[in-house]
Amino acid sequence: MPGRWVYKVKLHPDDSVKEYKSRWVVKEFMQREGVDFFDTFAAALFPKTFRAVCSLKASWGWPIYQMDVSDAFLQNLIDSEICMAPPEGFYPAGSVCQIQRSIYGLNQAPQFVI
Repeated sequence: MPGRWVYKVKLHPDDSVKEYKSRWVVKEFMQREGVDFFDTFAAALFPKTFRAVCSLKASWGWPIYQMDVSDAFLQNLIDSEICMAPPEGFYPAGSVCQIQRSIYGLNQAPQFVI
């Protein structure tokens, strides 16, 4: 499965360049359901559940915290065998890498595997 580079320029508030970022991603559109993956997952919260938790928080005076996991898609182990072509120049031509952890663009990336 091929991948591609995604580039981003981070800017300071005065529009001067802060840093250049890049990441290697999988071309998700090339994955075939039933061959490369069998199910997808998107963590979502039902509105009823959110309202119930907020109601409990208000009535019991509980504190509520929010957190964001940076690089959350890169932390998950994947349970299927996925092979992809590495970026050009990193390995000899025709090499193949087996992915052990999630990478951006995989349909399996949001799944949590224990």
